[in-house]
Amino acid sequence: MSDCVRCHSVLEAGDLRCPVCSLPPPVVEGTRTVTSKVLRCKECHAALRYSEEFARTVCGFCGAALELEVSTDPMEHAEAWVPFSVSKAEAVASLKRWLSKRGFFAPGDLAEASRVDSMHPVAWAAWIVTGAANVTYGTDVQGYGRKATFGPATGSFSKQLNLIVPATQGLSLEEVVELGVYDVATAQADALANVPGEDFGVTRTSARTRILEGVRADAVGEIARLHKGRLRKTNVEVMLTGLFTRRLLLPVWVLAYRYRNEKFRVVIHGQRERTVIGKSPISPWRVLGAIAASLGLVAALLGALALYERFH
Repeated sequence: MSDCVRCHSVLEAGDLRCPVCSLPPPVVEGTRTVTSKVLRCKECHAALRYSEEFARTVCGFCGAALELEVSTDPMEHAEAWVPFSVSKAEAVASLKRWLSKRGFFAPGDLAEASRVDSMHPVAWAAWIVTGAANVTYGTDVQGYGRKATFGPATGSFSKQLNLIVPATQGLSLEEVVELGVYDVATAQADALANVPGEDFGVTRTSARTRILEGVRADAVGEIARLHKGRLRKTNVEVMLTGLFTRRLLLPVWVLAYRYRNEKFRVVIHGQRERTVIGKSPISPWRVLGAIAASLGLVAALLGALALYERFH
């Protein structure tokens, strides 16, 4: 890494421009083209780090086949791994606990009748972004006037950045949001034993674009918190005044369980076993029972109303 000669922000290997002021870095003579290998999933398009150990395995995220992909473009690579603090046994117990609390419409025997079909520890790729930014914005906020109509609002603020920006394709954005925070202070440089790590699988230009999108989304969330109302037509301009990124691999357990003849996927946080994200079946009989009870209640109310009108 080096510093930008104009704004002194940190430049990382492969940067084509300074992330803050956009000045191109000095050209270094003798730069070699680096060939990158990843194992690309044919279904979810996750890019698992290539190694002899995992060269012929299926995708840990969705179970589909992997194929070797070679790229000569500059690629992002993880610098450290956040270790698991949730064991395999704890993850299975957490799944059973989650299945037993799926609510009224879930089958009554869901926890007892479900069986774990497959289970994989996987480390997904993310950028940990720190720095600072100046934000200016214009938006319409609901709550102006007596009728709670929308009214214009503008402003500016400075904010410190401390974000987890997903670089994964094996997990959906919704899953990443629900997973929440990690204790990244525990990150270590050594690879986790017997755990396939997701490579970033994106070019440097794409990486910067995703990071800036993450900073922008965080700024929109800050605007919503400032005005405490529903927003529309929000325009945001973000000027970075500092940016530093770490590339980490974050742990999850990816499980597939089977209930009857249906298969469902669940993701469990690798550091907090009570954070479980996934789908579960719905009992059609309980849904029909709820509908029948609702119709019966409506019929009873209509009958009572008819009697009232008859005698009054």
